[in-house]
Amino acid sequence: MPVTAFISPTAPMKPEPTHPRRNRAQGLVLWLLGGLALCVAISCGGGEDGEENAPDQPPADTTNLIAEALPRFKADQGKPWPAPTPRMTQIHQALNKNDLKTARQLLQQEINEDPDSDEAHFLIAEVRYSRSRFGLANETFEKVLREGPTFPRSELAFYFYGVCQMRLGNVERARESLLAILELRPKYGEALFALGLLEVQRGKPELAIVFFEEAMYYFKEAQAKGRNRDEPLARTYSGLGDSYLQTGKLEKAQQYLEQGIELNPSDAKAHYALSRVLHRLGDAEGAQRAMAEFEKLSAQQNAKRPADGEKQ
Repeated sequence: MPVTAFISPTAPMKPEPTHPRRNRAQGLVLWLLGGLALCVAISCGGGEDGEENAPDQPPADTTNLIAEALPRFKADQGKPWPAPTPRMTQIHQALNKNDLKTARQLLQQEINEDPDSDEAHFLIAEVRYSRSRFGLANETFEKVLREGPTFPRSELAFYFYGVCQMRLGNVERARESLLAILELRPKYGEALFALGLLEVQRGKPELAIVFFEEAMYYFKEAQAKGRNRDEPLARTYSGLGDSYLQTGKLEKAQQYLEQGIELNPSDAKAHYALSRVLHRLGDAEGAQRAMAEFEKLSAQQNAKRPADGEKQ
């Protein structure tokens, strides 16, 4: 039974929902692991990321944003969209391949020819989101929610808006938006994973693990159908490993952390957590190896990280 079967965006969260796959869940502290693979900005001429700087305006009232947007998106579910233009098809193909240079060039052309292209601006906002520029990205996702579905995948604005709100500190708004995308995409593992992170922020670790294990279930389901879900599964395993570490279930922690590292050996934080687990299990040699790997990966990542000279 999907988690949305017993949780609605407007209902108060139940502290102890039941689910046959997750009865033993207790306690969770989880770091924010990687998001999207995109890591460069798209420049489209003028202002930040190619857009003109908007004049200062008072913030719009977002009190009922999700409650008003969700029925519009529900009404359009299953709506046939026109075939994408050849260029938009190429843009999506380039982004799926992480060919950011090509995507940037094509989006430049798209914006030059159609400055009001909602889909092109949405893709730019996704890139901003991936670079942790949540304030800028949030504005576009909010606009999409206000205007309703105007292009394929536009319902993902609920997910991106929710994560932006979480990172900007608006926890309840984030929760409402993330639960809304699950009404439209009940098997959307990334939203379930984000809700797990959110419940950690809300101080509800028992509920957090419910969402994490639900996310793991759907990631595995997609994997069984031939989709490569190694990256989100690695994040989920590592998060579960860290949660079991926090609750003192060290053998389970070791199991999940090692599964995460097997899928993503470059996850420095997972190696660090594994070193703590092995140390507490009395495996000093294994703990030293894991710590050495953590230090090596951290040094490599720090060397690759560009100078922080940009503002969100």
